[in-house]
Amino acid sequence: MVHWEDVKADALETLGEFKKHKIGLIGITLITFMIMLGLLAPYVAPGVAEDWDKGHPRWQSNPSQAPPVWVDWITRDDYARQETLQDFEHNETGPPWRETHTHTFTYDMQADVPPKEIFYEFSGESDGYDNRKIIIERPDSDELDGKDGFRQSEGNLMVLDEPRKGSEGNFSGTITTIRKMEIRDNLHEDISAYLNSQVGKENFSDPGERNINPVKTIFGKANEKWLSDPEPLKGKYNITIEIEADNLGGGEGLDEATVEIGGAVYGIFGTDRDRRDIFLGWIWGARFGLYAGGIVALTTIFFSTSYGMTSAYYGGWVDELMSRIHEIIMGIPTLPILIIVLEFYSRSINMFVLIYALLMWRGAARVIRARGLQVAQDTYIEAAESLGSGSGRIIFRHMIPQILPYAVAQAALLVPIVIMAEAGLHILGLGDPSIVTWGTILTEARAAKATMNYQESWFWILFPGLGMVLIGFGFISTGMAVERIINPEMQQR
Repeated sequence: MVHWEDVKADALETLGEFKKHKIGLIGITLITFMIMLGLLAPYVAPGVAEDWDKGHPRWQSNPSQAPPVWVDWITRDDYARQETLQDFEHNETGPPWRETHTHTFTYDMQADVPPKEIFYEFSGESDGYDNRKIIIERPDSDELDGKDGFRQSEGNLMVLDEPRKGSEGNFSGTITTIRKMEIRDNLHEDISAYLNSQVGKENFSDPGERNINPVKTIFGKANEKWLSDPEPLKGKYNITIEIEADNLGGGEGLDEATVEIGGAVYGIFGTDRDRRDIFLGWIWGARFGLYAGGIVALTTIFFSTSYGMTSAYYGGWVDELMSRIHEIIMGIPTLPILIIVLEFYSRSINMFVLIYALLMWRGAARVIRARGLQVAQDTYIEAAESLGSGSGRIIFRHMIPQILPYAVAQAALLVPIVIMAEAGLHILGLGDPSIVTWGTILTEARAAKATMNYQESWFWILFPGLGMVLIGFGFISTGMAVERIINPEMQQR
């Protein structure tokens, strides 16, 4: 008769054997690491699952499609980092009833690859304001002083000159060099006029205002490549926000004014097209992936061992009936059922897990039944029956513990299958829209044609795929190690 003390001793013996398999130890290490990341997701990346919408304010000051920060460690170029400028010089001109307030920030650009964007954020209160200007004084402003093409006599770039009537009370704004088409138009007009006067129209390439990169142009050298392929101009840049208003903030100036420099690199895994931090979404992908795979694995262990061992123990007409029922269930197609239910009922991750949990145990149950037929013939089963043990006690206390390690190995192999299936459903448009998974990130990358532009978006595709590979390798190597322990024939091969 088998007791739980014997099961515990067998488990410790199995663990000792498991330590001898390096591939299994690597798998367990990967699984443990992923589980820790998943558990820490609410603390490391709070609210990310709820804020993953496109255009959410949480992501608005991040650069778009920026590679990871460690890219400059493996390249010769020095990439500009994300930076918030809060120190500024404040000036007021004009009478109190019609003041012009300026906040001037200084940015020292020494990178080989300039920032991706510049964000200007400001807020205040006035009786009404008429216009706002963004002026950038470059390190070579003295050289450009008085040259044709610039609206400022000092040779500065006026990035935005936006006449605007504002209502009385609070006002705020965020201007970015990428989204404002007026910025492209202004830069193209000023720079093309300058180059035309300096080198002649036939001596520089003009890609048109729609095709210039505003930030690279702002931080580019004033030569014939300025519009088409600007070279970085290193040095100190003065970024000035100028607002003209009536009684601005009671004479105290703007309530808030900051400049966010959107780095050429950002975060551990970079950002996607909608400025979201891929690493934060990746962590939640690990959490939901392990949740779905873990639930399916546990239910597979329970259903497959219970059904297979019950069929093997009773034998006869019971085994025949359960085998026919099992064959009918095996004939139910998983993918069509998933598509129908998720499309017409609910796309919740819980519904996906429920369907998979109800269907994925079928394959393991057949193999467990075959092994259970051997276990049912053992002498300790006959001894338990002669002592009056009930069929339920024999199945769950004596037979299932013998087959449990094999069931665990089979269930471990299902986890990567479930994660891949969830990612595939997202590509089909049937994923849960309320959560973030690796499938979510890959689907958005596919929609943005990141695979067509992999040289600039490789990180957007690589890391979600790498997450699935690591989890798959972890569970498969662990399952294979367990199988080798419980099946000596495999160990000898």
